[in-house]
Amino acid sequence: MRYISKSKYLAALQCEKLLWTHYNRKQLIAPPGPDTLWIFKQGHETGSLAQQIAPGGVEVPFARMATTVEATRKLLPARKPIYEASFSAAGVYCRVDILRPADNGRWDLLEVKSSTQVKEVNINDIAIQRYCLENADIELNRVYLVHLDRSYVRDGEIDPMRMFHAEDVTERVDAVYDSIAPNMQRFLALLDGPEPEVAIGPQCSKPYDCPLKNRCWGFLPEHDVTTFARAGAKAFEWIDRGWLRVSDVPSSELSDAQRVQAAAVKSGQPQVDQAAVQEWLDQLEYPLLLLDFEAMATAVPLLDGTSPWQAVPFQVSVHVIDSPGAEPRHLEFLATTADDPRPELVRFLTGLPLHGSVVAWHMYYERAILDRLIPVFPDAADELRSLSDRLVDLEEPFRQFAYYHPEQRGSTSIKAVLPALAGMSYAGDAIEGGQQAAREYVQAVHTPVDPGERERVLAALRKYCEKDTWAMVEILRVLEGA
Repeated sequence: MRYISKSKYLAALQCEKLLWTHYNRKQLIAPPGPDTLWIFKQGHETGSLAQQIAPGGVEVPFARMATTVEATRKLLPARKPIYEASFSAAGVYCRVDILRPADNGRWDLLEVKSSTQVKEVNINDIAIQRYCLENADIELNRVYLVHLDRSYVRDGEIDPMRMFHAEDVTERVDAVYDSIAPNMQRFLALLDGPEPEVAIGPQCSKPYDCPLKNRCWGFLPEHDVTTFARAGAKAFEWIDRGWLRVSDVPSSELSDAQRVQAAAVKSGQPQVDQAAVQEWLDQLEYPLLLLDFEAMATAVPLLDGTSPWQAVPFQVSVHVIDSPGAEPRHLEFLATTADDPRPELVRFLTGLPLHGSVVAWHMYYERAILDRLIPVFPDAADELRSLSDRLVDLEEPFRQFAYYHPEQRGSTSIKAVLPALAGMSYAGDAIEGGQQAAREYVQAVHTPVDPGERERVLAALRKYCEKDTWAMVEILRVLEGA
């Protein structure tokens, strides 16, 4: 008999073709990349710590399905918490994070997540486990989603009882429970049938990016309608109507920003609202401080005074342009030890000029970091507040489509704008993005690592963060020449 694991059940809810491919053409599914594996690692660490909220239990080691199911059955009579309790029934195989004894011979099911809130996908995750356990004759009392409490602040050793919040989701699971049996009947039947035909749509990215996306979307031409900014589900309606290219969609169907985008694609040239660009430039006051932070955020806080998933800045790059036409000069800070990086970083920030515009890309990130530092470092509050108050967002003229280059393909990310405007790219660099930067920093500085590898990562981080602020120099020059 075939069994569907809970992860494959969730995959099927997203796309039945994805489920079929997992079982019939698994080679088409690329293995998870480093960033995804890093997220998995955060989940494993969180799950291990969460076992302490139900102490005195026994963990079922990972093994073949039959072995883990039998091991679980042998543990049930002892009525102690079971970690990774394993069951197979009604075509489902699942491992329960925590199975905790309740009153009247029943059990509580606890699913642990490294997030800080309950998501809809979590409800379906717990529902399929409940379905499996009840079909395996396990009487359940209540079901819980155990997630991190964002208000928890580390002070010394991690306190799992305070860091985790067990949220009772029994009624929410009840609301979807009746759909599971017919879903399972359909999913099990399709495994032995032909590959399902599923049109591309919002499900390709929700709740997760589908590993088959490149394959399924391969029929789309260059500058297809899914690259329209803020098109959302409407892009798939256009595809259904046979409008695949940006140039296919009638102007009457488009927003003002999308009309700018279509004009750029049709002409092959940037579209520039010179008055709007100049208005943005006129607000700048010299010296200009082009600022970028890199920050780490982990499920389990690494440092005292920090919370789950709190962004803790460990690096800052600044290019200073003292006057119009002046050559930019570079300033930087990078924490190189496992100590709290914030005191030294704040000392660096308080040494920056006390006047002039602070230019950042998507400045809300930089502002959030600065504003969170203010109460932690009251002696530097005036300087930090000044930096925050002087922030100007270089993304704004692109977000407002005052400047749009066809090679942006609907994106206003600096990773899209920089190659389009300046011919520079992050592709092929040792570090290509912020998530990778944070991951490699934590691994190099906060875990045991070969000294040579550590120095390689630190050098790559310096190059990456400097490139982020130099990118703003190049983009600013293009705007000034527009």
